[in-house]
Amino acid sequence: MMTVGLPEVGGGTEVTTGSIASKQERPKSLNVRGVDVMAVGWQDWLKGIAFVVMWYGSILMGFFSLYCPMLPLLVISLPIYRKATEIVFTMWECYAVALMEVVFGVRFFLSGDLIRPEETSIIILNHRNRLDWNFFWGALAHATYPPTHNCKIVLKSGIRKFPGLGWIMQMSCFLYIRRRWEDDQRLMNNVLDYFRDIDHTFQVLLFPEGTNLTPATQKKSNEYAQKTGLPCLTHVLHPRTTGFTFLVNKLRNSEQLDAVYDVTVAYPKTLPLTELDLAKGRMPEEVHFHIKRRRKNCESGWGRYGWRKTSCWRSPLSKDISLAVQMPLPTLHSMSPTFPFSSGHPSR
Repeated sequence: MMTVGLPEVGGGTEVTTGSIASKQERPKSLNVRGVDVMAVGWQDWLKGIAFVVMWYGSILMGFFSLYCPMLPLLVISLPIYRKATEIVFTMWECYAVALMEVVFGVRFFLSGDLIRPEETSIIILNHRNRLDWNFFWGALAHATYPPTHNCKIVLKSGIRKFPGLGWIMQMSCFLYIRRRWEDDQRLMNNVLDYFRDIDHTFQVLLFPEGTNLTPATQKKSNEYAQKTGLPCLTHVLHPRTTGFTFLVNKLRNSEQLDAVYDVTVAYPKTLPLTELDLAKGRMPEEVHFHIKRRRKNCESGWGRYGWRKTSCWRSPLSKDISLAVQMPLPTLHSMSPTFPFSSGHPSR
């Protein structure tokens, strides 16, 4: 059963989904490829390959049967075309989440604030593995009410050439970056101006760390911290703040920005790292998300929690993230249920 609570926290409605998690031993190191990793059997391979076929096959079929027929709308009405692609992509996201929940029994636990789809907002998410974006669709499916979000992910430009998936994300106006700031700034400017011109509400998902957390990337992050006098972080990397700062300033100056969502993801049990883990059937039993909404006019909160370029993700925000990764999310145990909802969203 899924439950939702109503007390206001940080300008949003606090939400918790999933059944109460039992106490368990939490990961204590990044050595996920060590002896603690369970061997993959043929049943796992079978389930993994079935998942990939159904997941990727639905993308290819959706592109040719749904997205391509919508192309004439580009010359008829840009707002209608944009709305149509958003609806189709959101429906597919729900399908992908259902695959994870039904085929693998993945359980999503959410706490904190609801994500408001009627807002134009920035969502920042720590990058625990290369598949965070895929699992984040579970958070969007259950924490967005009503489920009509228009989330755009900031991705590496190479993905745009991937057959099916990359093409659909291009048509959905995802933001592809090349890690050359002059090019990236021009692209972001063009996309954000386009959304403003057609009066489109959207959310931007950004991974401020720029890459996923591994022993190698953590070492580089700590070396950077020692050179610049910053604290060494355990469960996150020091972020690249240029893109985040630009997005905030651009949207605020054009009066588009309504809120910034600080989201923490944690995998308390199995931790898949790469796409190959999906094919092997190595899926997480649980994925935990904690969502904190910051209002656009909450200057003191932004400064305190490191939203500014000079203090992004310093204490106490980094401590909050470390605590969330090491321990079960406290609201899963402490919140009393208010009313149940059967399909992932509260009924009015």
